[in-house]
Formats: sequence, C-alpha cells, structure tokens
Amino acid sequence: MWKTGTMSVSSSVTVRLVQAIGEQKELCVPMTLISKTRLKTVETTAIVDSGVAGTFISEDFIKLHKIRTHRLSKLFKVTTTNGSLTKGGPITHYCMLTVK
Repeated sequence: MWKTGTMSVSSSVTVRLVQAIGEQKELCVPMTLISKTRLKTVETTAIVDSGVAGTFISEDFIKLHKIRTHRLSKLFKVTTTNGSLTKGGPITHYCMLTVK
C-alpha cells in the first residue's frame, strides 16, 4: 500500500513524496533533462537519495532516450550501503545533461 502527497516548494517546483507503508521512502521530483550534445529534452521523474555520494542515471534510460555517453578514463566501483558492490559492475561511462 502506498501513501502519496504533493508539496509546492516554489511557484515552479512541486515535490511529490511517495511513501510505502513501512520503512521505505522515496522523494520523487519531476524534472526535464536537457542533453548538451544532442539538443534533446526528456520529461521524467527522479528519485532523490540523500545518502548517495554522486549522481547516477540508469543505463536502460540512457539507451531508451539515445542519450550520448562518454567513456571514463578511469572506471570506478560503487559500494552500496551494506558494503557490497553493485550488481551492474563498475561505472564505465558518463553523460552531460542539464537538469531543469
């Protein structure tokens, strides 16, 4: 079961909180992603994770929207909160997007 609520942060930003009954909580923020290399925009929703040490985007999302990526000169591994490595392996690419 889910509870939802909407909160207006400013005249142009609305934040939607989705809370599962129990311990899991997600802060969902609507946004527009603008590709700097393809002049393409994508309307989507992001989940804000206050415990994360970086900004990440799904590889499936990148492929679906044909967002151009660039290979990292040095790969890096991502460790989850329980200390294990992510199942997808190390991060190998990045993309340049503007968030609106």
